[in-house]
Amino acid sequence: SNIKQYQLEYMKKSIGKDDFKVLKELKAIKNDFKPDIIHLHTSKPGILGRWIFRKEKNHIVYTVHGFDQIRIAHKKFLPIEKLFQKFTGSIVPVSEYDRNNMLSCGIKNNLKVVYNGIKENTNFKPLPINIKENKIILSIARIAPPKDMLTFRNVAKKFENKDVAFVWIGGSKDKSLEEIRKEIREGISYIQKNTNKIDVDYNYNITIDNIITIKKDLVNCFCKSNYIDKIPEKIDYTKPLSAFLSQLLSIKDKYSKESIFKRKVNLETQQYENYIGYNILIKYINQAKEIAINEAKNKQFRETSLNKIIENLHKNILNVFNIYAQRYMKINSLKEKIIKYQDDQKISKLFTTLWKNFQSDPLNNNFDDLYERLERVINIKEIPDDLDLSGINYTNLYIENPENLYLIQTNNKKGKVKS
Repeated sequence: SNIKQYQLEYMKKSIGKDDFKVLKELKAIKNDFKPDIIHLHTSKPGILGRWIFRKEKNHIVYTVHGFDQIRIAHKKFLPIEKLFQKFTGSIVPVSEYDRNNMLSCGIKNNLKVVYNGIKENTNFKPLPINIKENKIILSIARIAPPKDMLTFRNVAKKFENKDVAFVWIGGSKDKSLEEIRKEIREGISYIQKNTNKIDVDYNYNITIDNIITIKKDLVNCFCKSNYIDKIPEKIDYTKPLSAFLSQLLSIKDKYSKESIFKRKVNLETQQYENYIGYNILIKYINQAKEIAINEAKNKQFRETSLNKIIENLHKNILNVFNIYAQRYMKINSLKEKIIKYQDDQKISKLFTTLWKNFQSDPLNNNFDDLYERLERVINIKEIPDDLDLSGINYTNLYIENPENLYLIQTNNKKGKVKS
């Protein structure tokens, strides 16, 4: 093959000290390769590449994929883009909309619109999937949180029985269809989950003989409903009912609203103790509890706000467990390849670092960078064949979803659906 692939070991999405190492890697590639044309993309790779090849600026073609990502979402890059246009032979926006916005932002050098598209007279095979609706709304994107497939699904739900099909074409490199279904299903159930309630049903016949028993049960229920740990000892059960109720209210007054709410938070989180990874994630669970307590303070412990705060507490803790599970599954998905290349020192070292990092702190900020570096090194070992569209399998996503929502899922290798 006349194609040579170079690996940038330290390249990652976030900005950091490793970018200086990337510059060194690019400089080494430049000295080795001496390219005639340099094609770069937004945004960070385009900046690093243009800096290294700035003396060859007339050989640089820079494609801007969605200028709003710079103009609106990441404004900090805009001054750099304006400065670096002088290091660029040709800038390619992918639409007139982007071109006009670039001009309004002061980026004017050698702009040439090239639309994303396909060759004319391309023959397409009909989709082997029975879409019965006449109108089709299509989304082409990978299945990942930033693409928000759940919102796409919820919009599809609103158009059921209205002759509109919603079709999602995209792949997930680390999730099967069943995992996607499960994630959507669980995500909905978490949102709909209600906090625990204490229901008490009394069927006593009130007589002189059992009135004290009733009062004791009433005190027990009162303490539980107010999340008071211990039943006070000095209670006079022989007092008349009105005086007895006043006594109960005085018990509650002895406990601060904050201490009562803290008790409620602790009881609400006990149910998670049997989850895998509970002990290793305790730091993050305590952080979620602290957030709930502080939020309750800010709301002055108003009853109308506390249920929502407890609901958010559950969401925050479940999110911690979800991230933990997703990262564990990502590591597990590489297991066979790690075994296959266990003699490769670089792969072995990167995996050891990733695993130790995950064990010491599963939710640490370095995980994604370490995982991406390991995945890149493995992918260099396994350069995929050319994409063969004839090998695509098509699957609809009826289970647990609207009948008008379809998913056509491919992955990066021969377009085959992952099983």
